[in-house]
Amino acid sequence: MSLGLGVNAVYAKAKVERNAGLIADTVKDSQVKTTLIVQQEPLKSIDKYLPSKDTSVVSLQDRAAWGFGWNAGVMYQFNEANRIGLAYHSKVDIDFTDRTATSLEAEAIKAGKKGDLTLTLPDYLELSGFHQLTDKLAVHYSYKYTHWSRLTRLYASSENGKKAFDKELQYSNNSRVALGASYNLYEKLTLRAGIAYDQAASRHQRSAAIPDTDRTWYSLGATYKFTPNLSVDLGYAYLKGKKVHFKEVKTIGDARSLALNTTANYTSQAHANLYGLNLNYSF
Repeated sequence: MSLGLGVNAVYAKAKVERNAGLIADTVKDSQVKTTLIVQQEPLKSIDKYLPSKDTSVVSLQDRAAWGFGWNAGVMYQFNEANRIGLAYHSKVDIDFTDRTATSLEAEAIKAGKKGDLTLTLPDYLELSGFHQLTDKLAVHYSYKYTHWSRLTRLYASSENGKKAFDKELQYSNNSRVALGASYNLYEKLTLRAGIAYDQAASRHQRSAAIPDTDRTWYSLGATYKFTPNLSVDLGYAYLKGKKVHFKEVKTIGDARSLALNTTANYTSQAHANLYGLNLNYSF
């Protein structure tokens, strides 16, 4: 049995943009304006600071930050051909700050303000196994459970802690299962292939802020040993996300007088090509 502990250092960059588009278009619609005329106050000020669909309500630009966490794992080896492992990675909080942020306040867009955003990367637990079936062929598998319900909202604040952006995210914990095989072509070269299915965290309430779909991973890889101590790993994965259709409803105005619901329809689909290169040296 082997035990391990480690520290995670995560470097991230964030860019948050939210435009008034849908609300601006709705308020400008002549039928809506006609409705507003008969009201005393409800939404008459909105049109003053939403002059076009490109109006930026919140802008936090390309700010980098570090976040730290920890990980721990245990591996049990039954024999030289069979082993299983269990690993835990803690959550990581990353705090972004932009001292030239833009936010909309009381009929005017204020620029050059301090903006803050905290992003929580969730903790996860992963169980994996490896079994050498023959001298050349091995199979490996894993099950990963991610605590996405920790990420409940995207919240950005401006100076004095005032809310600049608040997006509720009703994420659910999700699972990822993977199955792969390795084949020792000859002493120095090992080939690998695998497939994985990754469940969407936002399957119960999808959001245009962070589009998310169920994903299937197709991967290929190889390890080449230059010497008994020095080797290189090459990897490629193609990610294909399921196409989903969803809508978001936004309420504007004062519910006591006139509340106006605006609805936007979205389609989301993901594709990605991932490449990896590792150089390994053992002592």
